[in-house]
Amino acid sequence: MRFMFFLPALAALSAAPSALHAQAIDPAHALAQKFAVESQPETKMRAAKAKSAPIKSAVKPQAARGSQNAPPPSADYEQEMLAAARAEAEARAQAAKVEPALVVTTEPRAASPVAAPMQIKIEAKIKAPYVGIRTAEAQSAKPAAPAKSDGRATVLLVLSHTSGQPGSVPKTFDPILCVKSECYISTGPNSDARPVPETQALSMKNTITSGAGACAGKSQCTFRGIEISANTQLEIVDLGLVRHERRRALNAKIDQSCRLVEGDLMCDHPLTAPDYRVWIVPEDVAKSAGPEELEAALDDELPEPDIALDTDK
Repeated sequence: MRFMFFLPALAALSAAPSALHAQAIDPAHALAQKFAVESQPETKMRAAKAKSAPIKSAVKPQAARGSQNAPPPSADYEQEMLAAARAEAEARAQAAKVEPALVVTTEPRAASPVAAPMQIKIEAKIKAPYVGIRTAEAQSAKPAAPAKSDGRATVLLVLSHTSGQPGSVPKTFDPILCVKSECYISTGPNSDARPVPETQALSMKNTITSGAGACAGKSQCTFRGIEISANTQLEIVDLGLVRHERRRALNAKIDQSCRLVEGDLMCDHPLTAPDYRVWIVPEDVAKSAGPEELEAALDDELPEPDIALDTDK
C-alpha cells in the first residue's frame, strides 16, 4: 500500500519540474527531491521482490512526501534565517565579552602581605627598693669617708702629757699649727687663724711677743680657716723659751663625716697621735655649729661616736 501511494507522488514531481524550480527552493526540500530521484529504480526492484520494505527505505520517501505537501517558504525566509543567525552570533560574541568581565570581578582579591609583628626586646632590671628611714642606729653608724680631702677647714686640737721625754715637756702648753712651710697662730673660735712663715713663727721674738696667740697656756685649741690640700702633713709645735717641742706629724684630710647630731658636733674619723688628738672639720660645718659647739666638742676631748660622754644624760 505504501509503494502504491509513493509512485503517483513521484510521477507528479517529475511531471512538473519547471513549476518547482520557479519557486524558492528550501535546502531541505531540494535534498529530499534528490534523494527521491536517486532511489526510484531501487524502489521498483524492491516492489517486485517483496511487498514489505525495510523501515529505513520507507521512512525517507515519507520525508520527501511530507516536504512536497508542506507549504513553500516565503520570499523573506532566507533573510529571516540570516538575520536570526546574525543575532545569535552577536549574542554569543556579547556573552563572550561579558563572561571574562564577570570572571575578573568575581576573582578573589589577593590579600596584601601582612607585616611581621615588631619584636621589642625588653630587658627587665630589678633593683632592690631603697628604704630611706633614718633610725637612731643609722644616725650613729659610721659612713665611709668621702674622697674630697682638700679645702678650708677648722682644726680642733686636744693635747696630753705623753711625750717620750717628760723632762722636755713645758709646764704649760703653747701650741701652734704648722702645714708645710707655714704655721698658723690661733685667734680663737670666732675668727680665722693668722698664717705666719714657719721661720718667723718659731723665732725667739715671736715666742716672747705673740707666742701661741689664743692657744697660749691651753691644752685645747681651735684653729679656724686652715687651708688643707692633698698630701698635707699637719704638725703640732709646742713653743718653749729654751726649745720647741715638735709632735709627730700626721697626714691631714678633711673629715667629711663631721655633722651636727641634735645640735652636737660629731666627727667619725679623728686623727690620733700618742700625745694629741685632732678633728679636721669642714669650714661650712664649723660655721653652722658655731663657736659654742666647737668649744663644747673640745671640752668633751673630741670623743669617738660610740663613747659615752660625761655630759650625756
